[in-house]
Amino acid sequence: MGAVTAQGVTGADGKWMVMLPPQSAGGPLMLKVQATDRETERRDILMGDVWLFSGQSNMAMGVLLAADGQAEAAKAANPAIRLFMAPNAIAAAPSSQVEGYWRLCSPAAVGSSTVGWGGFSAVAYYMGRRLYEELKVPIGLMQVAWMGTKICSWTSQEATRKAGLAVAPGLLPEFEVIPALTDPRMNLPSAAFNGMLAPLIPMAIKGIAWYQGESDTSIGLGYERWLVAMVTDWRARWGRPDLPFLVVQIHSHGEPSVEPLDNKLSELREAQANAVARLGHCGMVVTTDIGDRKNIHPKNKAEVGRRLALQALSLVYGRVTQATGPRLLRWATEGGVVRFAFDPATGPLKASELPLRGFQIAGADRRFVWAQAVLESETVVAVRSSSVADPKAVRYAWSAFPGATLTNAAGLPCAPFRTDAWPVLTSP
Repeated sequence: MGAVTAQGVTGADGKWMVMLPPQSAGGPLMLKVQATDRETERRDILMGDVWLFSGQSNMAMGVLLAADGQAEAAKAANPAIRLFMAPNAIAAAPSSQVEGYWRLCSPAAVGSSTVGWGGFSAVAYYMGRRLYEELKVPIGLMQVAWMGTKICSWTSQEATRKAGLAVAPGLLPEFEVIPALTDPRMNLPSAAFNGMLAPLIPMAIKGIAWYQGESDTSIGLGYERWLVAMVTDWRARWGRPDLPFLVVQIHSHGEPSVEPLDNKLSELREAQANAVARLGHCGMVVTTDIGDRKNIHPKNKAEVGRRLALQALSLVYGRVTQATGPRLLRWATEGGVVRFAFDPATGPLKASELPLRGFQIAGADRRFVWAQAVLESETVVAVRSSSVADPKAVRYAWSAFPGATLTNAAGLPCAPFRTDAWPVLTSP
C-alpha cells in the first residue's frame, strides 16, 4: 500500500477536513498531518470497516454483564478489532467534539468494570467479532449509547420539527433503571444527538446498529414515525441515503399473558417492523425468543450480536443468504381454518418446541383466544380454534412475553405479526 496524500485549508473557525480515497483493508499504517508550523503523527492505524452502535441500555450493556462475561472478556484479545466509546453527553446544539479514543480490543478494553456499564457493549463486541471471523478485515466498533434514553433524544431538532413530532421533555423511562447511570435531562429533545452523535458526522462508517425502545413503549405505534424521521435525518447528514441501518426489535419481557391482551410492547415491535419496511436498506433482528421475564436486560447478548452480524453479512456484504426467520407471504381462511404461507427463501419452517405456540385468533367480535397451530408443510402453518367458527383475524407473538415457537431451519424466529388493522392501545 503506497503513500496517499490529501490537502485541505483551515477555515476561519480553525476547522479543517480532508477526504482520502478508498484504501485496501489492512495495516498497520502511519498517519501524518503536516501544517505550516507543526506536524503530528499517529501510528498503528488500520484500514477496515467501522460500525456505529447506538441506542439505550441494552446496547450499552457491557460484556461483563452478559452471559459468561468473565470468560468471554478473558479471550477478547484481537488487535484487528478497535473499540471507541463515546461518553454520555448532552448539548443544546450540535457539538463539534466528542471525548473518547480508540483502543485495541483486549480483555481490559472489553471487560473492565471501569469502562462503561460492565465493559464495552456486548452486542457491539459480539457482532464485530463475528464480522472479523467472516471477513478477515479490520473492524472498528463505535459505542454511542446511553441507558434510559428515548428516541426523541437521538433525533435532531430539525428532523423532529420537519416530521411534526410531539415530545414530552424530561419524562422518565417506564422500565426500571439504575438511577446512578441515568439523568432525566438526557431525554430533552435532541440532547444525546447533539452531544454524542453529531460530532461524529460525517466520518466514514459501514453502517449503524440500533437497539432502543424500552423507554418508548408508551408511544407504541407512534414509534414508527420517530424511527423513520431519525434514520432519514441521519442518512441525510451523512450524505448517504442508503446507509445500512440494522434495528434490534424489542425483546420479550414480563409475565406471559393468561389470555390474549393488547399490549404496548407488541405495538412498538410492529412500529419497528413497519419503519424498517418503509425505510429500505434496513435489517431487523427479532429477539422475542431470547428475552427475560424478570430482567429488562437479558444476558444472551451473544445471540443478538450474531443475528446482527447475519443481517450485515446479508444486507451489506452479500455473504449470507438466510439472515431472517420465516417471512409471511399470504394467508387465507377456509372452513374455520386460517392457513399462512411463508416465503420458501427464508427456509423450511420448524418449531423450537412443540406444540407451536403464540397464535391468537378472533372472529367478528374481535375477541382473541389462543389458537392451535400445526405445520402442514415446510412453508404452511394452519391455525384454528374450536371457539371461533368464522375467523376474521390472527395474531402471532402478540404479547409482551409471547413464548412463540415458530422458526426456520436455521433457528431464526418468525417476527410478530397480525392480520388485522383494528384499533389497539396506541392507535392514533
